[in-house]
Amino acid sequence: MLFETGIEPGLDVTEDKEDGTQAWRLSLPMALGLSVHEYFEDAEGKDRPFGFFELGPKLTIPLSKAEDGVQWSINGGVKVLFLGKTPKALNSDRGTAVVGYAGVQMGF
Repeated sequence: MLFETGIEPGLDVTEDKEDGTQAWRLSLPMALGLSVHEYFEDAEGKDRPFGFFELGPKLTIPLSKAEDGVQWSINGGVKVLFLGKTPKALNSDRGTAVVGYAGVQMGF
């Protein structure tokens, strides 16, 4: 079983527009992944509690103003993952990984 927790502090980098479109937002999501029970097991079957810690900048750009309480936006960023022993072993023995991502987001 995996337990994951995180926070995403951020700030608006533009002003809200008069038409209701929200500001561009720059944030720094962070997450911690821990094994609660048999999630990050090593080759010998030992459960390793620390799985990963990740953080990296994220930019969110609204596509339209909020209508009926729904806001569409695009986002993208780069994450740096710091891996525990078991994920490191599965990642060619590299303790870090850099991942870029992009997506479409619906907020309500």
